[in-house]
Amino acid sequence: WRLAILVQPMFVLLVAAAYVSPVGSSTMMLDNMWLKMHVLGAMVGYALFTLAAFAAFAVYTREAYLKAHVTSSFNEKLPVLPAAERGQFVLLGIGEAVLLGALVAGSMYLQTTEGVWFEATAKNIFAYLTFAVVALLLAARFMWGTRGSRAAKVVLGTYALLVLAYLG
Repeated sequence: WRLAILVQPMFVLLVAAAYVSPVGSSTMMLDNMWLKMHVLGAMVGYALFTLAAFAAFAVYTREAYLKAHVTSSFNEKLPVLPAAERGQFVLLGIGEAVLLGALVAGSMYLQTTEGVWFEATAKNIFAYLTFAVVALLLAARFMWGTRGSRAAKVVLGTYALLVLAYLG
């Protein structure tokens, strides 16, 4: 896919960071089925939203170059605008479904271990806020056709919320 020009440098940086990281393997035991489902769903959802953010960046960049009536070799390597927009929303839709599964599994884990469905931690609040904003964006896309740089900005802002949720 033509997003490789954006994804590959990030992948190389992440692999290098993992290689030089002083942190050893995790000693956390995933002994609960709900916790395993939550962690797996959260990681897959985070990956999907990351790809959606890259697609949003491509949409925003392509549109900016089109409006300025200029071109560059970088711009030419990005996906064409309709493909980037379509990819952005497909990835958001799948990511939203996976995130929902992760949120439900996390709630089930909390219920089985602590007897509550929700804890008001920064991680949870940002995760649920991310879910709500993406749901609203997908609804706006289907009801009013929201797209282009406006939608891309919302996706990039939502990705920032997700990063805050991940860092917690």
